[in-house]
Amino acid sequence: MRNPGPGIPPAALPLLFERFYRGTPSRAQSGTQSGAQSSQSTGLGLAIVKTIMDLHGGSVQASSPPGGRTEFRLVFPA
Repeated sequence: MRNPGPGIPPAALPLLFERFYRGTPSRAQSGTQSGAQSSQSTGLGLAIVKTIMDLHGGSVQASSPPGGRTEFRLVFPA
């Protein structure tokens, strides 16, 4: 999966798959419109992906070069 957004800081890449890691506060909150209920991420999504991939003998990788697009790669065993 590729995301053309602003990217992920290099220091955050090793932490992405840790449980409850939510990055910067601006990334932790989802955008809401006026009158909409506010919600926050839990920081569990990528940790769950990693756990599932590990259980199946696969892996998940992330890369986000400065100024480039963030890419997540799922590697499944053959």
